[in-house]
Amino acid sequence: SMTNPILLEIPEELLSQRLALRMPRPGQGRAIAEAINASLGELRPFMSFAQSETTPEACELELRRDHAAFILRERLMFQVFLRSSDVFLGEIGFRRLNWDVPKFEISYWLDSRHARQGFMTEAAHTLIQCAFETLGAARVDIRCASSNAASRRVAEKLRFTLEATLRNSMVYGDGSPADECVYARVTA
Repeated sequence: SMTNPILLEIPEELLSQRLALRMPRPGQGRAIAEAINASLGELRPFMSFAQSETTPEACELELRRDHAAFILRERLMFQVFLRSSDVFLGEIGFRRLNWDVPKFEISYWLDSRHARQGFMTEAAHTLIQCAFETLGAARVDIRCASSNAASRRVAEKLRFTLEATLRNSMVYGDGSPADECVYARVTA
């Protein structure tokens, strides 16, 4: 039988050339709120949490939920920082996972002030390596609205296969139905 995921040793920090991906830790609410509020125009179409200005308190609450969920292995979100300066860039992680397969779905958002520098692709590449090499993943998914060009670009740069486009399968940030692209990589 499978080891209880709570007993798995999962790194609390993953490093790439430019980035540090860190387990959520209390105290970052203000930095997260600033990043979301600076990025509302880009995030609003796709992210329910970015429909209007947020507060440090609201972000701190969600951060602490992510911190607890990480310890319980219910979801594994990481905060993305520039290694050189510790500037907060956004979040990436496995918001949905199934330890029985095991399979992991990657979710991410980036502070739009730092867009188009390849940061999210680099972060996702690092996380995918962790999924296959450390967590024994059989499958990693990226799911996004078909109109979310930036998110699709990440999946395509990382050589994910577009398996399906599911009609009216998810919602836009405002709750209206969206077609969902399902990208995946699997173990050979």
